[in-house]
Amino acid sequence: MHQETKRIVLTGCPSSGKTTLLNHIITLGYHCFEEVSREIIQDSMDRGLDITPWQDLDAFSSLVWEKRMRQYGQASPGWNFYDRSLLDVVAYQDLDNQKISTEYEQTMRDCRYDVVFIARPWPDIFINDEHRREDWQQALSVDQALMSAYKSRGYTPIVLPEVSVKERAEFVLNHLSQ
Repeated sequence: MHQETKRIVLTGCPSSGKTTLLNHIITLGYHCFEEVSREIIQDSMDRGLDITPWQDLDAFSSLVWEKRMRQYGQASPGWNFYDRSLLDVVAYQDLDNQKISTEYEQTMRDCRYDVVFIARPWPDIFINDEHRREDWQQALSVDQALMSAYKSRGYTPIVLPEVSVKERAEFVLNHLSQ
C-alpha cells in the first residue's frame, strides 16, 4: 500500500519551543527536517561573513529559501516534519517591510504544506543566545508576522499548548492521527 506524503510544519517565534519539539519527534522515529537558520548563521560567523538576519537579511533569506526548497523536495512517504517552512522566510521579510517576490509567492502556491502547528510566545521558556538575538517584543512581532503570513496564504495554524515537550508531541501526533 502506497503511503501518502504529508508535510507538517512546526513554526513559531524565536524561543517558543518548536525546535525542542521537533527534536523530541525525531526520537520517536519520524522523518524531520531541522531548522536551517542556525546552520547558516554559524557558518557565516565561522567564515567571517555577514550573512545573518541582522546584517544582510536579503542574502540570509535567499540562502534559507534555497535550503528549505531542498528540504521540501526531499519529503518521503508518510509524515514529514519541518522546523519552519518557506512561509517563515516571507514572514521575516514582511516584518522588515521587504517586498515579497512574485517568484516566492508562486512557489508558495505550488509548494503546499498539509498541516501547520504554531508555538506562540511563551515567556516561561524564552531565552536569547548568539544566534537568537530577538528580545521579547521582537518575538511578539515575529509571532504576528508568522500568523499573518500563514493565514493570508490559506493556512489555519494550530496553536500548540504550553505544556511539556512530551505532551506537545502527543498533541501533534493525536491531531495528525484523527
